[in-house]
Amino acid sequence: HQQQHQRNTVLAQWQVRPGLRVERGPDWRWGNQDGGFGSVGIVIGTERSGWCTVQWPSGTTNGYRVGDGGKFDLQQAGPKRAWPASGSNQGRHPGAQTAQSSRGGTGCWCID
Repeated sequence: HQQQHQRNTVLAQWQVRPGLRVERGPDWRWGNQDGGFGSVGIVIGTERSGWCTVQWPSGTTNGYRVGDGGKFDLQQAGPKRAWPASGSNQGRHPGAQTAQSSRGGTGCWCID
């Protein structure tokens, strides 16, 4: 079955605060600075008008637009998900499916 995801909220300057969990927004143009699609960072500061500073899981810290020039690089991340660590899908996304490949290995993909 497929899970429906609630659309995350694009962040404006007045909504940003230290400790807020964020991810890529609709105007993201910074490649993989965040560690890749789906990575969640933490706001650590709001120094300039329309910008804030985020630290990503890799430790990288950088500034992102939250309204400057009408652009929004960030959106609020969804709630943390605690995935079970038992069973054959240990450490995988709960929507992941597995299958045997023709080469004898196991593949994994997400359907949500």
